[in-house]
Amino acid sequence: MPERKPIKVLSVKRMPYALLVSVMIGITNIIPFFGPLISLIPSAFIILLVDPFKCLIFVIFIVVLQQIDGNILGPKILGSSVGINGFWVMFAIILGGGLFGFPGMILGVPVFVVIYSAMTTLIDKKLKREDLPQDYETYSQLDYIDPATREVHLKKTGQ
Repeated sequence: MPERKPIKVLSVKRMPYALLVSVMIGITNIIPFFGPLISLIPSAFIILLVDPFKCLIFVIFIVVLQQIDGNILGPKILGSSVGINGFWVMFAIILGGGLFGFPGMILGVPVFVVIYSAMTTLIDKKLKREDLPQDYETYSQLDYIDPATREVHLKKTGQ
């Protein structure tokens, strides 16, 4: 069986500096949301200096590729494996980038997920120890908890 080689779009289109641009795009693609844009700008500038028409083709290709990657492949591959919603992912990237620069953008989400999971575990243990409900739906309908009996009183509906 012959060995299959990966399709190299930038090489097939004879883009200048295809290897350099591909490595830049690949490395920054590990940063959610902003990664592709971080490498698109300098890569497009490098190609623009050599051939403006190929730069236009490159920008269109990367935008289409990132739309497919971010909207189709990413959710299918990752699903909800991270365990946090998009707001917290964006928060972790911005906070990590603001505090630690580029390495913070890469490590922001994993570090945030570890902290988030630890806090969730601690809260669940505390609720269990205090003999309080651990499901979040109960607290969305909560009116008050009797401190003496630990009895949960839900809001009255329909009045």
